[in-house]
Amino acid sequence: MYGQITTCIYLKVSISDFLTLFSARTRSFFFTTKPSLILLCAGLTATSVSTALAVSWPRSDPDGVEVIGLARMQPKLMALWIWIYCLICWFIQDGCKVLALRLLVRYNVFDINNVAQSHDLPLSARAEAEEEVEPRGARQAHDVGSPAGRV
Repeated sequence: MYGQITTCIYLKVSISDFLTLFSARTRSFFFTTKPSLILLCAGLTATSVSTALAVSWPRSDPDGVEVIGLARMQPKLMALWIWIYCLICWFIQDGCKVLALRLLVRYNVFDINNVAQSHDLPLSARAEAEEEVEPRGARQAHDVGSPAGRV
């Protein structure tokens, strides 16, 4: 029984950690922006391999910790219940993320409104905004005296 609990924890962490990547990459709900093809492929591969390993792993004691595949003991559908649990938690986590961000923006916690605006700019516009704060000549004069500025 202990080996099955260990495998359940492994599968839960594997699935929930990868699902968090899909949630953390956007400021809104995860489904509002399509993930890149490479992230989608990596997610499908990682969660599929993790599930296959967790279901079919033979009884063993790596590093003295008992482990057994979830399909080798009752309940045989444990992996399915772990997936359902992780998906429900993922939706709740994503909703909490959106709510927390809205509260941070509404009350300007950590001066997020000013910081977020500069990070939303394209790189060229962000560089221009930074130059307004520190003129180009001042930065070059500063770099000449630094070890990195010497060639």
